[in-house]
Amino acid sequence: MSLEVGTIILTAISLILTRLIFGKKINGSGKERFLYWFKSTLITGGVLLAWLLYKEPSIGFWAAITIAVSISAVVNFVRSQWVFLIP
Repeated sequence: MSLEVGTIILTAISLILTRLIFGKKINGSGKERFLYWFKSTLITGGVLLAWLLYKEPSIGFWAAITIAVSISAVVNFVRSQWVFLIP
């Protein structure tokens, strides 16, 4: 499986799992919404980091962390922007 396809598949699976695990308990406070986004970003970032280091070990550890966390933060924000916009 290529790096790009694996990244897309793992991101989608991670987003679904984090929604099922963390997303159902949000009651409306800003702190809980932020923590949901943060936990989801960390889990997705960890999955993507492991995938990047597995597929491209020559990329370097810090570059892989930067790429994984950046992709994870953007994707989670786009997916859950309603978490920040709903009062």
